[in-house]
Amino acid sequence: MQPRTADEIVKWRPSYAWLAGGTWLFSTPQIDTDTLIDLRSLKWPSLEVSETGLDIAATCTIAELYRLQAQRAGSAAEREVELVQARAAYERALALEPSLAEAHRQLGLLYYAMRDVARARAELEQYLALAPSAADRARVGEYVMELAQ
Repeated sequence: MQPRTADEIVKWRPSYAWLAGGTWLFSTPQIDTDTLIDLRSLKWPSLEVSETGLDIAATCTIAELYRLQAQRAGSAAEREVELVQARAAYERALALEPSLAEAHRQLGLLYYAMRDVARARAELEQYLALAPSAADRARVGEYVMELAQ
């Protein structure tokens, strides 16, 4: 089940299970589970930074944490290390499941930050192909047009 809002889940049943990353959920048999509710479809932010700290959602990926660390790095060398680790995490995810649109989007934005124009454009174009009705389609299209120049 991929609800757009939590309100779409009218009545919770014992056979439902929240699916964020799936690591624990798929590590043991889930005999009583017949419906997975994908938290990613709710579009909740995976990371939120505020004056009071950092909120990390169950949908947050390791790659997103590396990207955040890169943004907050104290030196160019630290930033480069974090960006390389983030890139490797996204590439591993895509090696396992090439149709992950969001991973292509994030990898494209990462390549954009790394000033790797060709790879950024290719990943963002792949994202648009996999997610033709994405809410950020226009903005990502602007990035692609910028990268094409």
